[in-house]
Amino acid sequence: MKKIKSFQLWVLLITLLSFGCENNTLDIAPPTIVEILNTENTSFTSVEINSKILSHYDLNEISELGICYSTTPNVSKNNNTVLSNTFNDNFKIKNLLPDTKYYFKAYVIDPKGTWYSDELDIKTQSLVNTEWNLDIYFPNQGGYTINSIVNFYEDRSAKFEEVLPDGSTQYTHYGSWLLNGNKLTYIFNGTNDSLSEAIYVFSGILDEVLLSGSYNHYYLPSGTWSAIPR
Repeated sequence: MKKIKSFQLWVLLITLLSFGCENNTLDIAPPTIVEILNTENTSFTSVEINSKILSHYDLNEISELGICYSTTPNVSKNNNTVLSNTFNDNFKIKNLLPDTKYYFKAYVIDPKGTWYSDELDIKTQSLVNTEWNLDIYFPNQGGYTINSIVNFYEDRSAKFEEVLPDGSTQYTHYGSWLLNGNKLTYIFNGTNDSLSEAIYVFSGILDEVLLSGSYNHYYLPSGTWSAIPR
């Protein structure tokens, strides 16, 4: 009789253990793991980064995925976000500020919660100590264009040289520049924006790797200009 009871207890114990293991197996799902990578393709106002979902128990249950970013660390999707429609995507984040460090995370939302990648920090390019090919267009002179080289220095001074057809330069002028956000003011001569002294005052927008805008001249009609890095 004791042997029968002992056998029954063993059967009951094994059954309970088996049931518990089965339930644990059913409840266990691999965590969502998302990765973020720097593509090292960074401009003055944009950054390209790549995200990948490395593991997930059911991709069909993902309700949202994207990149979140901020100028302060510990970023979350409560900050700026860019959404994606694919599970592994290359993101181009635009309209950033030049010479500014940004913090990025890839994230995924599924029924179990919000999952983040490690945080990545990237700094946009600076206009300081850069050299540009600048073209000045004169709309009332038959489309006449002056080709030039402009350097923007760390002390906020700038150097202008007109480029001749043979590649040589002439008419060197020293002026100044100021970048407010992505809005550039470039004074052709000196630091005074009075046209009688500056000759030209250039105003423009820095967008990725293009500078462009309009200028005022002290006696010629206003016109447009554009510049690209050398």
